[in-house]
Amino acid sequence: MSLMPFTHYPAGRGFIQGFVEGHAMTLGSAPMWGVTYPWSDLDVLVGDIVILLYVNGNGTITTQSGFTSLFNDDGNAPSLALMYRVVDGTESGNISSQFEIMTGIVAVFGGHDSPTGGQIASTTDGRRNGDPDPPSLSGIASDSIVLAVGGLDDDNSTAVSAPSGYTMIAANQSAASPGASAQLAYKTSPSSTEDPAAFNVLSGDDDWVALTVELPKSV
Repeated sequence: MSLMPFTHYPAGRGFIQGFVEGHAMTLGSAPMWGVTYPWSDLDVLVGDIVILLYVNGNGTITTQSGFTSLFNDDGNAPSLALMYRVVDGTESGNISSQFEIMTGIVAVFGGHDSPTGGQIASTTDGRRNGDPDPPSLSGIASDSIVLAVGGLDDDNSTAVSAPSGYTMIAANQSAASPGASAQLAYKTSPSSTEDPAAFNVLSGDDDWVALTVELPKSV
């Protein structure tokens, strides 16, 4: 399954590029899912931050080998996991998930650091309205990048637009039932408090999880 590059900026500052992939495969008689990203297809420099978002309709999500977990709403519907890696120059081969992952998005940021716990706000109880709505996050530096993150428990609910003021990195849905979809957007020059609006999706009754994340500028 080939990757689909959808945006590419000059490396070294801000959002560099993003890839999205989700595909179904069969193991025995049961449908299983997985995502794979070749490191060679990512335009990374040492010190860049690679953000990895996995969303499952319902099931276990383990932290990707070589990555550090930022958030994991494991075992719910949907399950959403956000993780990161600081590029150190030893990356090779593929980023390959365990089979249970239904869909995923990976994005690369340069000139920014990984977030800490205080730079993440989460909403895990936004159920049954179909519009992932990232929560408010305060204390944000003006030179940070802010991520709006969403996960939806259905495979027919790709976001059609990012929250107002944010740029969509990717919206991806799984190819098979029971399904899940993932949304990732970003904003530069944020306010000290960011409360992104909901992602605009084509579904009215699916469970969701949403995050707001600050990536501070490297010093």
